[in-house]
Amino acid sequence: MASRSTIRARTALCRPDLATRPAVGAHRQNNKDTWEFSDNQRLCTLDWLTWPEGYGKDWSRIHWDSWVPQINLADQNVALKAGGTEKRYRVATRVSYDEPRSRVLHRLLQAGDQQLYTTADGLIGSRGGVWTTRRSRSMPSVFPKRFSRTAFR
Repeated sequence: MASRSTIRARTALCRPDLATRPAVGAHRQNNKDTWEFSDNQRLCTLDWLTWPEGYGKDWSRIHWDSWVPQINLADQNVALKAGGTEKRYRVATRVSYDEPRSRVLHRLLQAGDQQLYTTADGLIGSRGGVWTTRRSRSMPSVFPKRFSRTAFR
């Protein structure tokens, strides 16, 4: 059974303008030799979507306005109770070539609380959030009146 040891992402993906601005940074989207390993969950998902043995989507199908903030979100430092920090969303996984690609995508999305969507222009967008603790325990204040508990009876 053939496998790819990890899904690796290319850090050039988060800056598509680097391919046309040679004086900025070291990574070039159009030069695979400049790509480096990344465990950023959003980049790994993007890699799986565009990798020929993943979904093989073309770069022109990516909605960069939604992906760039999501990639940066995954790289945010999160304080740990014991001290120190860690990055918000990271992933490392093994992929078997006989594993359904949808299962791999589902696993990647779950790892970072991420959802994909299609824009009106047919582009692939990314959304997700940050888990926070709810401050209110009162259910009626959480839902608008038209979605009150009595509406579900």
